[in-house]
Amino acid sequence: MFKIIMFVRKKQHLSTEEFIKLWEAHSQKVINYKEALLIKDYAKTFPFQPTDEKSSTQRETLPFTFDAMGGCGMKVKTIFSEPATLLRDKKP
Repeated sequence: MFKIIMFVRKKQHLSTEEFIKLWEAHSQKVINYKEALLIKDYAKTFPFQPTDEKSSTQRETLPFTFDAMGGCGMKVKTIFSEPATLLRDKKP
């Protein structure tokens, strides 16, 4: 598997909430095209921002110098064996 890791910073004029909404929308597009893009795994991470005392679905992280992190695992054998036809022949 080939892994791509992205470190993302938001534009200064965006609030954290606006940025998260945009990143979520982008993530949904990636997920919708997952098969066509030969993505096996996809994940994203935001810095921990507790909303209340019961925020138990996230764990604390070291301080980020970026606003989000994303990663996707690609199906390597297919990417390198048919690169010219990769996106032309595969549709979501």
